[in-house]
Amino acid sequence: QMLLARLQCGQDFHAKTVANDARQANRLFWILWGFGAYHQARAELHKAYDIGKQLIQLAEDRPALALEGHFGSGSTAYFLGRMADAEQHLRAGWKCFETLDRRAETSPTGHHAEVLCAGYLGLALWHLGFTDEADTQIARALGVARGVDHAYSVAYALTIAAWMLSVLTPLSIFACSARGSWTLPLESLPWSAGVAAFVAAGLVAWSWLTPGRS
Repeated sequence: QMLLARLQCGQDFHAKTVANDARQANRLFWILWGFGAYHQARAELHKAYDIGKQLIQLAEDRPALALEGHFGSGSTAYFLGRMADAEQHLRAGWKCFETLDRRAETSPTGHHAEVLCAGYLGLALWHLGFTDEADTQIARALGVARGVDHAYSVAYALTIAAWMLSVLTPLSIFACSARGSWTLPLESLPWSAGVAAFVAAGLVAWSWLTPGRS
């Protein structure tokens, strides 16, 4: 309760000063992650960004946790319009995933941070003017999500792809369609996995934004 009170007050802390073992440090990491997500959802982005930096510090040499910290900082930086910072954190998050030498795993929060790192990196790169690499990162997010057959991640990756299409010019949309970088076979969508509304909303946006699709 004392640690929760300190977190709610926004006080900085380091795992070494409050945790006696790895289990407690891990628990504190996810509690703090939850506060970061809470502040991001409330558009209290500077608070969320600061928490993201604390998460990276707490993660120390544990890449699975550092991945989550960089995703939190990178996605928040994107919403703040700090695209260079977003790119730095999201690339770092993906590198953490690559060092894990394992198949993508669902985090305790229910998502795949590596999918989201690639997706938000694509959005940030587009704003920075790197449109070809942005396209590649979006395709990577979709590929990883489909590869692990995780319904929520597939739906989220499709939503990010729809965001991307929403900022493209019509000419660019035609170019993406011609390259076939992003395909959307209906049979691959996770309709029966409890996220049907999420998928349906993404599909509607996709169909509206992409010429010649239905």
